Amino acid sequence: MNEHMTPYDRLCILNGSSLNRGGIEIHYPTINEIVAMSYELYNSMMVIFMTDTKEFFKDSNIPEEELADITFIDVVLRQESDFKEPAMLVLKTYFNQDFSESIFLNEDGEMQAKGITIQGQPLTSELWESIRLLVLEMNDLNTASEVEPVFTHPKAKEIWEKQKKAEEARNKAKNGGGQTFEDVLCDIISAVCSKSHTITYSNVGDLNVYQLKDHLGKLIEIEAYDLNMMFAAHGAEIKDNKHWSESKSDTTGGK
Repeated sequence: MNEHMTPYDRLCILNGSSLNRGGIEIHYPTINEIVAMSYELYNSMMVIFMTDTKEFFKDSNIPEEELADITFIDVVLRQESDFKEPAMLVLKTYFNQDFSESIFLNEDGEMQAKGITIQGQPLTSELWESIRLLVLEMNDLNTASEVEPVFTHPKAKEIWEKQKKAEEARNKAKNGGGQTFEDVLCDIISAVCSKSHTITYSNVGDLNVYQLKDHLGKLIEIEAYDLNMMFAAHGAEIKDNKHWSESKSDTTGGK
């Protein structure tokens, strides 16, 4: 099971519903929304989520007890820097919150020296850390490639591994040995639309990244099941070839 995502969180995100942390509703953008804002802006938002507050300020003179109450997004929203625009976009995209002076006011309408309010809820350092790690987990495209199908016949596994190596070689040649977020996302979209009976190039934009990689993970399991059954039909001994719909694996490939 995912470290920062509960079963209910997974149900919500697969359904396309908002998640809730500490009374704050979290919207996860769809592929269409990512395309509309551009990859560059989307990646810049990820920098806000990827930045660990304590790590970022570890060489500063801020006392450790004060650092525990600081959130990175609060700091960058209070000053003019390259981080401010992405942080404002995070507010709008993930929390449907416009940036204004009101987010810095406390319950009495007074300006706070530190801390912001989102959707009327104080964003504590603990709450921000929970949201930050959750968003990063949902956005982790690497988990889609970590799904390891279970084969019940060695020949089926051999065919799968040959296909996988050929695909890796094509990607390496195409991208010079490295893949950006855009490259991986495009490859996943291409794979899903090529194999899925329901997800096409015309409707894939309605999915969020987590739904997309989950769909790919299930397609991988289905392909493994079909390979096993193909060998079973030709007389090979197949043991415990559980139907793909009964699989207990999640998007990260855990059993």
